[in-house]
Amino acid sequence: MPVSQERPRTDFVVLVFRIGEVTIMDREHVKGAADKAKGAIKEGAGKLTGDKDLEAEGKMDKAKGSAHNAAGDVKDAARDTADALKK
Repeated sequence: MPVSQERPRTDFVVLVFRIGEVTIMDREHVKGAADKAKGAIKEGAGKLTGDKDLEAEGKMDKAKGSAHNAAGDVKDAARDTADALKK
């Protein structure tokens, strides 16, 4: 029997503390931030070494991170709307 390559789904929340406020990041926002950081590193490394392919890959990762952030924003809005309707 083949071993499943699918990772178990884990939902998590990351709390980012700032002075006077708490920001809650869901999985989409965390993934978006990670992809943007990875993309920035790849893009910078590509520029530094003159590797246009790595630079382009970095830009794609940054765009992917922005898409995850947008998806997280949509989920937040839906959650806020559902919470408002419960009140």
